[in-house]
Amino acid sequence: FTTAAKHLRVARSLLARVENFWLNGMTAIADFCVAYLSSDLDTAHAHAQRALHTVSTSGHARTRLAALINLGHIYVKKGDSRLATDYFNDAWKLCEISPRCRDNVLDGFAQVALAQKDFARCDALIEQLRECESPELSYVRVWSFHTQLRSLIAQQRWIEACQTGEVAIARAREAGDRALVRLLHILRAEARIELGDISDAAVDVVQAAAPQDEPPLEVLAEIHRVIGKALRRENDPVGARVAFQRSARILHGIGHLGAKEEVEAEIAALGGGSAIASRKPRGAAPFVRAADAAEARADLVLRQAAALMEQAGRPDLLSSEVLALVM
Repeated sequence: FTTAAKHLRVARSLLARVENFWLNGMTAIADFCVAYLSSDLDTAHAHAQRALHTVSTSGHARTRLAALINLGHIYVKKGDSRLATDYFNDAWKLCEISPRCRDNVLDGFAQVALAQKDFARCDALIEQLRECESPELSYVRVWSFHTQLRSLIAQQRWIEACQTGEVAIARAREAGDRALVRLLHILRAEARIELGDISDAAVDVVQAAAPQDEPPLEVLAEIHRVIGKALRRENDPVGARVAFQRSARILHGIGHLGAKEEVEAEIAALGGGSAIASRKPRGAAPFVRAADAAEARADLVLRQAAALMEQAGRPDLLSSEVLALVM
C-alpha cells in the first residue's frame, strides 16, 4: 500500500489548492481503503468521516453510500454490532443508485450476524450475496469467502471449512488479493488443526507468514492465534497462552476489539495452568517440527511482527512485545 499512499498524498496536496468537495470525498474514500487494509482503524475511521462530511457540500450520493458502508465495517471490527447495523441500514436505503453495493452491505450484515452468533442468518446472507450478478472476482464476492469460512469454523464444520478454503484460496489468488490469500490460509490452517492434520496446517501458516512481502498486522495477529490453537492441541498450554496473548495485544493495538475478545476467551479457556503442571509430549510437537522445516517457528514470526510494527510506526505495539519478552 506504500505506492497507493504516496499517490494519495500527492492528490491531497493538489486538492489543497482547489476547492473541489466531490474529489475530496473520493480521495477520502481511497484514503480509507489504504488505512483499513493496513489495519489502521483509527485513521480509516477519520477518512470515512471526512468523506461523509464532504457530502454535505458536494451532495454526491455515491460518496455517502461508500462512506456509510465503510463506517459499518469499521464498527464490525470494533465489536459494536449496533452501530455497524445502523450504518449498514442507512447504506441499504441508498443501494438503488448502485446495485453492486448491495453485495458490500449484505456481507456487512453477514459479519454482524456472525458476531452475534446467528449462523443461520450469516450463511443465508452469504447465499443471497452469491446470487447477485456482480463479477465472480469482484472484491466483495471474493472477500465474502472470508466471512463464510469464519462462520463454518465457528460452527465447527471443519471438513466443509477445508473444502471451502480450497475454493476460496484459488479465487483470491486469481483476483490477485495477497492479503486475503494469507487470511484464508490461516483459516484453513485452523480447520486442519481441529481435524488433526497438523503438518498441512503448518504449511498453511508458512504460506500466511511468507516473507516476500510484509503482512498487515491483522494477519500477524491471526498467525499467533492459530499457532496458539495448534500448541493447545499439542498439549502445550503455556506456549498456547503466549501465542494467544501476542495475538490479543496486536488486536488491541489496531482496534479490532471484537476479535480481541474472542482471543481473550481462548486464553480464559486455558485456565490457570502453570509451566510445571503442563508438559509437552516427548520430542518437539509435530506442528513445531513441521513449521521449523519451513522456517516458520513462532519466534521467527514474532521477530517479523516486531520489525513490521516498527516500520509501520506503531511503537505502542512494539513496546508491548518488548515488555512481554522481559517480564
